[in-house]
Amino acid sequence: MQTLSRKGAVSPISGPDPDSSAQIDLSTLAVRPSVGATLRQRRLKMARRQTDIAAELHVTPQALHLYETAQRPTPPQMVPRWCAVVEVPIWQRPTLIAMAKDEICHVNNVTVETWPPPLTELERTRIDVLNVPAWYLAAPAFDILHANPVAEATFPWAMAPVGRCRPTNLLEQMLLDQRARESIANWETISHAMVSTFRLFSPGVVPVERITQIVQSCSAHPKFARMWNTDVDDRRERLVARHPHDPDTYWTSSAYHEAAASAGLDQGTHELLMLTPSITRI
Repeated sequence: MQTLSRKGAVSPISGPDPDSSAQIDLSTLAVRPSVGATLRQRRLKMARRQTDIAAELHVTPQALHLYETAQRPTPPQMVPRWCAVVEVPIWQRPTLIAMAKDEICHVNNVTVETWPPPLTELERTRIDVLNVPAWYLAAPAFDILHANPVAEATFPWAMAPVGRCRPTNLLEQMLLDQRARESIANWETISHAMVSTFRLFSPGVVPVERITQIVQSCSAHPKFARMWNTDVDDRRERLVARHPHDPDTYWTSSAYHEAAASAGLDQGTHELLMLTPSITRI
């Protein structure tokens, strides 16, 4: 088993973590988990019987068994209901729907040469005209594809790369840039959720070489191994950011994401992160 040891790493952000000697398993980075297997693990976590879930989905237990064991592709139109039945966190549902569509279409994995997926000029223009911070990210790796002018001015630690062969990665910046910890009010909760998303959904989607780069870089933070090896709380908090120059101004991630997930929409490999003004006080 290929692993990456975390023992002895030093972080510029925080002190030693009791789990800093944990290891990260890199042996399954090329293996894309099936939608059915992912939802089966969710069912087992809830201690629900296969027959009960099948009844709520209006399929036979035999059919559900085929989906859960990846012997049959999971119908994308079934995923929103299945996610609701086993109470999958809202923020994970669009990714599972997109994965189900890929299973049906037999989409080949991308390569390093085609990653990250390029943006169109229309997509760039679409967020450049916004008067709030907005980014396009390559999901689920959190590579920054484009940041609009407001985002670059307000959060310079999360700018898109200029003339670099390797994209700036939002997960790396969250863990390794002191300014991120100072800006994000609920930093640990959001960082853990991002690590969990990256661990669950990157294999088989993001090139192995890119996953390895991000893991090795993030491992400089002593809390990364614990975040990688533990489940995140099912309750999804919105990101809350402090304005760096105005202590009375806060931003929070847009409700667009919750609405899109509830409607069964997926954003493909281009994820829109948009912050809107908030009255939150920390």
